[in-house]
Amino acid sequence: MAVAQTEATPAAVVALVMVGMAVVDHQAEAVIVMTTMMMTTMTTMTATTIK
Repeated sequence: MAVAQTEATPAAVVALVMVGMAVVDHQAEAVIVMTTMMMTTMTTMTATTIK
């Protein structure tokens, strides 16, 4: 996990933590959060790649 997050932005790391907390507290909401975070991560990675 640490290796994969090496190039992750602080926002992405925080997002992953939020997802982890969501999984523990709300299984159903976690699915929505995960989907949103995945889309956000993809957008961030794409933007980083372009730069």
